[in-house]
Amino acid sequence: MGVSREVLTAVSDNARVPRLMGVLLLATVQALAALLGQAAPSEDDVLRQAQTDLNKGRLENARQSLTQALQKDPSWTVAHILLGRISLQSDELNKAAAEFTLAIRLGDDAAKNAQYGMGLVLLQKFAYKDAVAFLAAAVEAQPRDLPRLYALISAELETDPSHARQHLQQFNSVSPDRPEISYKLGVLLLQYQMPHEAEAELRRVARFVEQRPLDLTPTVNLTTLFLDLAKIRFSQRDYWQALQDLARVPNSGTSAQVKQEVLLFTGQSLIAVGRVTQGVEKLKEATQTGESNEIALLRLAWAELLANNLNDAKDAVRKLQAEWLQTPEAGEIAALVERESLPQRAAIPWSQDWHLKGEGLVCCPCKTPCPCRSNGQPSQPHCEATGAYRIVRGHYGKVRLDNFAFVTVDANMGTSRAPLTLFVDQRATDEQLIAIERIYQAFNPLQPVIFPTIVRLRLSFVNIDNSRTYEVKVPGRLHLRIERQADGQGLPTMQTAGVDPFANILEYSQNLIYKAWDETGTVEWDFSRRQANFRFIDLDAQDYASGNMLFEFQDGVGFFNEKQMELIKNLQLPLLSGSTRAAP
Repeated sequence: MGVSREVLTAVSDNARVPRLMGVLLLATVQALAALLGQAAPSEDDVLRQAQTDLNKGRLENARQSLTQALQKDPSWTVAHILLGRISLQSDELNKAAAEFTLAIRLGDDAAKNAQYGMGLVLLQKFAYKDAVAFLAAAVEAQPRDLPRLYALISAELETDPSHARQHLQQFNSVSPDRPEISYKLGVLLLQYQMPHEAEAELRRVARFVEQRPLDLTPTVNLTTLFLDLAKIRFSQRDYWQALQDLARVPNSGTSAQVKQEVLLFTGQSLIAVGRVTQGVEKLKEATQTGESNEIALLRLAWAELLANNLNDAKDAVRKLQAEWLQTPEAGEIAALVERESLPQRAAIPWSQDWHLKGEGLVCCPCKTPCPCRSNGQPSQPHCEATGAYRIVRGHYGKVRLDNFAFVTVDANMGTSRAPLTLFVDQRATDEQLIAIERIYQAFNPLQPVIFPTIVRLRLSFVNIDNSRTYEVKVPGRLHLRIERQADGQGLPTMQTAGVDPFANILEYSQNLIYKAWDETGTVEWDFSRRQANFRFIDLDAQDYASGNMLFEFQDGVGFFNEKQMELIKNLQLPLLSGSTRAAP
C-alpha cells in the first residue's frame, strides 16, 4: 500500500503538531506498547540494544543507535519502523510519518507495523479518512490485535459508524484478556453517544475486575468504570442496577466532586425505587460535599416533598435561593413547594400505598401494532394519543377511587410526563384529582407531575350491552368507540406485552370512532379506523417499586430493550408472532 501525495502533504504541512488528547492518546500509547513487543528479535547487536533501550524508555539512546545502523544500511525496514515508533511516542509526528513512509516503500514487514504506525500518526492528525485505510491494512494483517482494532474503530467512528460497529463485533470476538483496551473503548463509545455498545465493553471490564482483580492494570480507573456504568443504567431508568454499580465505586482516592456525584445518583436512584427516606439522607450528604451544592439542593427540595417533609423542603429552597438565585429551576421548585403548602394538598400525603383495578383503552393515529407500545417511535411525526380509564375499585392512601373514570389527551405518546389535558366527570372531587396526580407521580418519582389542563365535564365510559364494544364520551369534546377482537372461544386474538403505565399486557382492538373537538366545537382530529388497544388494570404501588413494569424502562430505541425483554421473559408476558427480535 503506497502513501498518497495528499497524505504526505497533510503530514508535512503541520509543523506544529498538538498533543493528542483524551482517549486517542491512550489508544496510541497502548498500541505503541503492544507493537514494541511484536517486533521480531534480531541477531544484530544494534537492533537488540535499540529494542532494550526502547523497552526501558531510553528513547534517545535507541534513536542514536538505529540512526547509525541505517547509515550503513538504509534499506533496513525494521529500523525505520522502530525510529517511527520513537518519533510517534515523542509526539514528533512529521518525523514518524517520514520513517513509516520509508518502511512502507521498502515493503513493510509481515505484521504491517509501518502501516499501523502511519495510521496512528494520521489518527493523531485528525485525518480520520486517511487513517482508516492504513489501520484497516494493519488489522487485516493481525485481526486479533485489540490495540489495532481499537485504533481502527476510533477512526471509523468519525468516518463510517456502520463499519465501526462491524469492527466492534470483531473486537468482542477476541478473548477479553486486555481489559484496559475494553475500558478505553467503552469510554470512547460513550463520547460518541453509543451507551448500549459502551456498556457492553465496560461490563466486560467489570466482570474481569470481579474474577481477576489482581491482574487489573492501573490504567483502568475503577471509579470512572462503575460510575459510568451507573450513569448508563440511570439514564435507562434501571435504578436497581444503577444502585449496584454505585455501590462498587471505591470510597478511597476519589475527589469531593466525584463523591458528590455518587451521592446524587445514589439518592435519586433510592427515591426512584421507593426508598425515599434513604434517598433523602444521601441527598443531604451530597449538599455538604463538593464545591457546588446547587444541583444537590434542587434534588433535595423535591425529595423532601416526596418524603412529606414540607418544612425541610422549604428550608432547602431558602438555601437554594440564597446561594443560587439565578438558577431557573430554583423558581420552579419554589413554586412546587408553595403549591404543596395549600391545606387541601397537604392533607393528601405523597408516596402513599395505592391500588387500581379496572380497564382502559387508548386510541392514536399510529399503525397497528403501535410502535410506541414496543418501545419505538410513533408511526407519524405527531401522535395524538387519548387514553380513557375506568377504575372499578381503587384508592390512593385514604382517598377512594371506586367507579372513577378519567380521560388523558396528549400530543406525544410514550413519555413519562403528565398528559396535556385531563378530562374528569363533574362529580370528581379535588381530593380524587390530587390522588390521580400522586399516582402518576409514582410512574416516575424523579420528575414533578402537574396536569396543565383539567376539564370537568360530563364523562361516560360504558361497555355496550356487556359486549366487546366500549364507548367513551365527553359531549362536545371527545368520542371513542372500540371493539375488542376475539376468536371463537372468546380469547383475544392480538394480545401482547406492551409499554403502558397501567398494564404490561394489551389487546389490539378495532378503532371504530376516534374524534376530538376543541372548546368552540371545531373538529381537532378524526382518527377513526386507526390504532386502538385495550387493557385490564390491576396495578399497585409495589409493581413500580419492584421494577416490574415495562413502562419504567422505556427509552424509545426502536423495540423492547434488553431490560424489557428480561421482564417479558420473567413475567411470562405474551408477544405477538414475530415480535422476538432484540432492540438494535
